[in-house]
Amino acid sequence: MLSILIPTYNYNVYPLVTELKNQADVLGIDYEILVQDDGSSFYLEENRKINVLVNCFFFENNYNSG
Repeated sequence: MLSILIPTYNYNVYPLVTELKNQADVLGIDYEILVQDDGSSFYLEENRKINVLVNCFFFENNYNSG
């Protein structure tokens, strides 16, 4: 299993996640893509769409922990 871990802050990471997902699907490997947001105030709605993608998860911190 391949685990792709992406930390983010105030960045739209959805396009990156969809591209990585597409590449992993083509390879036919077991994978997960985990995105951890560190208390962003921008792009939350865009990034929450990650949870709809299979094997992809978006987690949010309530505050920036640095």
